[in-house]
Amino acid sequence: MPAAVMLSQRSKKDRTAMTVTDISAFISSLAWLEAIGYFGALFTLLAYSMRNMRTLRIMGLCANISFLSYGLVTETWPVALLHGVLLPLNATRLIEIQRTAYRLRHGGARDNPLDVLRPFLKPREVAEGTVLFHQGDAPRQVFFLESGSVYLPEIDEILPAGTLFGEMAYFGEVKARTATAICREDCTIMEMDDAIFMKLFNQHPEFGFYIIRLMAGRLVRGSRKNPLAYAETFVEPAG
Repeated sequence: MPAAVMLSQRSKKDRTAMTVTDISAFISSLAWLEAIGYFGALFTLLAYSMRNMRTLRIMGLCANISFLSYGLVTETWPVALLHGVLLPLNATRLIEIQRTAYRLRHGGARDNPLDVLRPFLKPREVAEGTVLFHQGDAPRQVFFLESGSVYLPEIDEILPAGTLFGEMAYFGEVKARTATAICREDCTIMEMDDAIFMKLFNQHPEFGFYIIRLMAGRLVRGSRKNPLAYAETFVEPAG
């Protein structure tokens, strides 16, 4: 067989082999790309099923990384852009959760929660005789009494400095203040809005347990002094 013919046949075989190899590599790359996309979908599904905010954010980060990689490799720019924006957002929220959990964990052993809650509290000076809220009012803040004292006439109780109060209104059948709060003297009051309070309660067990213990003690003491003090708040009205 002439050398030219043999060379031509060999070139055809090489081109055929290269074509098969290229196709195989292409199919393999498609499989990996699909796997990345499926991982992103799986992490997204897991994120939606999480009850714990920390785990939800971690699953969200994994989904962002997967879809960002998928979008960049396949040049699907809307997907890449979306998860490129969500990635730092989820990372920032996770860092916030970790920092708050650290503060609560290291402050949990103390009776005074002011050191734990200080970043969330806004101070103000209140004059003697000021009514902070009336029984039946809709709640908008939770208070920490840094100095002075507060009187609750419905249950005849005086709250000393270092007391967190105003939390009970958020946990009854009717979201309303269970008692009137009056400053017995000039007070320094630290306020925390209800959105931050409920966020801390729902996301951090340490803070939640503190609030539960606080409310349990108050319910016992208040019920002994006035058995009907919390009836309207914690019992759903008939009709």
